Amino acid sequence: MTSAAPDHDTLFVLLLTYRSICTPIALCEAIFRRFDECAEDPNAPVIRIRCVSLIRTWLDKHWYDFSRDLKALAAAIEAWRERVRSRS
Repeated sequence: MTSAAPDHDTLFVLLLTYRSICTPIALCEAIFRRFDECAEDPNAPVIRIRCVSLIRTWLDKHWYDFSRDLKALAAAIEAWRERVRSRS
């Protein structure tokens, strides 16, 4: 999802099918880890933009994934925000 040439169709397939292998919170945390762990990559700015874009698209188009556990989503986003803030 964060490669040099992302495929938007693949993004939408991921967001429609990931539930068969993980929970929404697990995928959210995996995206946050990808954002965090790319610091040494020369493409880090592009990777981070794509991670944020993926989260934004997910929340915009598939918000119902979090309707059962808004507190867990809010906690995951807040923890990630604090990690990002502590590095700047």
